[in-house]
Amino acid sequence: MDRRLLKIILRQLFNQRLISEPNFQPTAEDIYQYPGNLDKAQFISYIQAQPIIEHPSLFGMHSNSNIKVSLGESNAICYEITKLLPKNRGDGTDKPEDIIKQKCQNMFELLDINLDYDAAIEKYPVSYLKSMHIVLH
Repeated sequence: MDRRLLKIILRQLFNQRLISEPNFQPTAEDIYQYPGNLDKAQFISYIQAQPIIEHPSLFGMHSNSNIKVSLGESNAICYEITKLLPKNRGDGTDKPEDIIKQKCQNMFELLDINLDYDAAIEKYPVSYLKSMHIVLH
């Protein structure tokens, strides 16, 4: 995002209506409401209850914008996968899908990682006091 777009989004989210309307909703989605006056613990609980992936309407975008992002990510993945294919398949006995599958399995074995989301969250809990967890203006 460039600076101009960020300023527009922030202007939509933080404006006079935020103060004057008790339950101001920045979007048509019921998910997002300003919580009002809360103490620190209640405010942190409120933040933690929000969806991890924001709905595009929060940023003033159409819900189909998620589709465009997903297509872009899929195209990038497909492009990287095609780079894994050998330039010359030799005798042609292996199908491209088999070659890709074998290369992915080899890479995964080399990484030798255990992707345990719950253990990672427990070991590295979200802390809103760390700079990577907050947005500074």
